[in-house]
Amino acid sequence: MKTLIKKEVQAIKSVIASRNIVVLVFSTFFTGSVFGFFYWALSLIINRFGGIEMVGFLFAMTYILSLFGPLLGGVVSDMFGRKRVIVASLLIDLLGIFSLFLAVTLNSIALLTAGFLMYEGASTIGSPAIYAIAAESVDEKSIGVCYSIIQMSSLAACGIGSLILGFVFEISAVNALAICMILVIGALFFRLFLQETLKTREKGRKYMEECVRPLKSLRQLSMIHFFLIFLTVLIGVETSIDGPYYSIFMDSVLKIDAFTIGLVFALIPISQATIQLAAGRVTDKRGPLTSIFIGNLVGAIGVLFFILSPTKFIAASSLIIASMIGSFHNVGYRTLIAKESEASHKALAFGSLDALSALSSMPFPVVGAALWQLSTILPFVVSIVLSSIIAMITLIVSLSKRNIKMKSFSSQQFCQTTE
Repeated sequence: MKTLIKKEVQAIKSVIASRNIVVLVFSTFFTGSVFGFFYWALSLIINRFGGIEMVGFLFAMTYILSLFGPLLGGVVSDMFGRKRVIVASLLIDLLGIFSLFLAVTLNSIALLTAGFLMYEGASTIGSPAIYAIAAESVDEKSIGVCYSIIQMSSLAACGIGSLILGFVFEISAVNALAICMILVIGALFFRLFLQETLKTREKGRKYMEECVRPLKSLRQLSMIHFFLIFLTVLIGVETSIDGPYYSIFMDSVLKIDAFTIGLVFALIPISQATIQLAAGRVTDKRGPLTSIFIGNLVGAIGVLFFILSPTKFIAASSLIIASMIGSFHNVGYRTLIAKESEASHKALAFGSLDALSALSSMPFPVVGAALWQLSTILPFVVSIVLSSIIAMITLIVSLSKRNIKMKSFSSQQFCQTTE
């Protein structure tokens, strides 16, 4: 037991010894505080401006932007450096929040739309570069723990931000948005200290030729690559069809006040933060597929209890537990991408799959709004079904991969005995 604990501590120490990881942990705390608040508050703000139809429309628009943002961010990051993209995305972030601030102050739907799209789009541009610079700052065997530590900082901040900014939001939405701008400025300051990890910067033409080459023959894609593509599409549909409507369900169906909604969405990331290291170690030891399976199976069960629970407390508790264990999926998914992509195109791999997720997500916030009009639980029912399908397919792929390894091992043994 002591040896195991010692190994865990050494693994964590090796990750936080990297300057970039320390910078990302601190800066992510600031951006995570804003995200934790916006995760539920933006839906409420939009709903109050233009109703459920506007919520569906604007979230659908963000997925259209997300189709191009990750690709643009990934390509520019691989060609010109991770740090430049990360800093630029934060500047767009800040401009978006300022537009939201003006929108609430002036009661302007145009500024609200512009600010919302800029804020949501900025994260899609910077995300591939952040995942790439983190993976390149540690050993490959520690990528899972690396992502877990960064995610733990983000989730803890999401909880704190949701709680504090939710309290401020209940009093004044304008003040809450002003605090958000200050937090993003703090994150920008920290990320100026990042060290570039891109060793060789490819020329545009050569880079694009290398990107296109694998697409000329689909035979170069392995089973796991096809699985990643399929998984990305399903996740895009699943998260977009019900994601914008959790806070609205709690507000209009469960009749929970804004402060309590903020409290629930504060406890969700805090609970996720407590389990991140465990998710990272399970991912590194048992493989990313195991984490993806656990996250989706438990997540589906939790959402089912959320919509069918007889009391507000049980519904909120179910959502918190589902989200906590569901975070295993995020660590497993990002680690799988990092391990299955080439170093020279790692940011593009993240960006391409994020873009694919956005493409598959585009119509489904609107579909979710249409389902909501039929029944307030229908968007969540569809999400439960999709999560269950993902869990089953992941299990099948995991077992198939294990069988292939066993056959390969048996063949090697047979060859050795016959020599």
